[in-house]
Amino acid sequence: MANLAYLGPHDYSEDQLLARLEETPPIISVDTETVSLKDRRCIGIGFAL
Repeated sequence: MANLAYLGPHDYSEDQLLARLEETPPIISVDTETVSLKDRRCIGIGFAL
């Protein structure tokens, strides 16, 4: 499984975070991180619920 990190006001367990991702929130945002503008290999993905 991939590494999972949470930064926020709640003290969620990993299982609780995965359960939130399985729900259908009204809005979700996604941020991707790449090496550079030329080298577009993905090195990170962030989700905001």
